[in-house]
Amino acid sequence: MYNGIDKVILVPGELNSTTEYPLPHLAKLFPKSNVVKATNVLTKITMKLTGKVTEIPVGNEHVYRLTSETDNRVIQFLWITTKIKDTRGYLNTKFSDWHFRGVKLH
Repeated sequence: MYNGIDKVILVPGELNSTTEYPLPHLAKLFPKSNVVKATNVLTKITMKLTGKVTEIPVGNEHVYRLTSETDNRVIQFLWITTKIKDTRGYLNTKFSDWHFRGVKLH
């Protein structure tokens, strides 16, 4: 346990990337808006434009390895994108193999 935290939920991002995408404090600028939805749209566009969306399956595998290596202190969420062919088959196979706990959709 570190600082009272014994588990973390993790979904992959850009694998091996040091790129940062700084955003202004959107919640402060738009206090009555759903800024999470807006940042999700920005993430989807950025991932598509940079081509990083094709790396998501490898990132899912990386998070699975972290889950295994940390005695399940990392709780895996699987990231599904439209670039993954046969989404239903992918989800069924990966769930059977990895027993992930949730899904992130974009």
